[in-house]
Amino acid sequence: EGRELLPFAESLALSATSFERRALGTASLAGTVRVSAPPVLVTHFLVQQLPALAEKHPEICVELSADRREANLLRGDVEIVLRIGAVEVPPDLIVRKVGRVGYGLYGTPSLLAEAQKGRAFVAFDETMRGTAQKEWLEARAAGERVTFRSNDLFAHYQAARVGLGIALLPHFMLEPGDGLAPFTLGTPPFERDLSLIVHPDVRRSARVTAVSRHLRQVIQSHAKRLTTPRALRESRAPKRAR
Repeated sequence: EGRELLPFAESLALSATSFERRALGTASLAGTVRVSAPPVLVTHFLVQQLPALAEKHPEICVELSADRREANLLRGDVEIVLRIGAVEVPPDLIVRKVGRVGYGLYGTPSLLAEAQKGRAFVAFDETMRGTAQKEWLEARAAGERVTFRSNDLFAHYQAARVGLGIALLPHFMLEPGDGLAPFTLGTPPFERDLSLIVHPDVRRSARVTAVSRHLRQVIQSHAKRLTTPRALRESRAPKRAR
């Protein structure tokens, strides 16, 4: 009996979600917009870009979900999804590439100075099997010593800072005074697409439109920070006249 009723229950659930999305489209600017993004993008980039949005639209509350898993837009879990890398989504959703994210190898200067004697790397664990960053790193660190594994980029960042090994990190994650320096292998740079995904039903919502527009603008205005190593950004920055 339960199996016979299940299709009707699923249909009701989808209808309710569709109703909520359409109601959101007719709602006022005030309210909450839920955004899902990778944890490292949330903590090291997105939160820093929200004060300008809050000043312009104080009536909007942004709810940021730091998650690597695919948020279900069709089910109405969130209104906006940001993803790094290739994404496969149902045809009902709208995917827009809004930028690129560059990665580089980083380690402490003392560790890099000893790299010729034998390199030590920070690697991704098996939960990251099949991901582009794991495959890229394994191809370039094949046969080298691995001292630490994790599926968390912040753990990789901290491991590199304490000298456990050389880590593959997004450029925007590096901060002044963190004690990390770039390590070059002479290979082409590793970059991945940054995509913004929404359901077409919520595009009519004033607050969703305001948040998605702000996200696109800050990603485009910080393109160099997202794709270029910090050392190169600083060396190219115009010097102030004394």
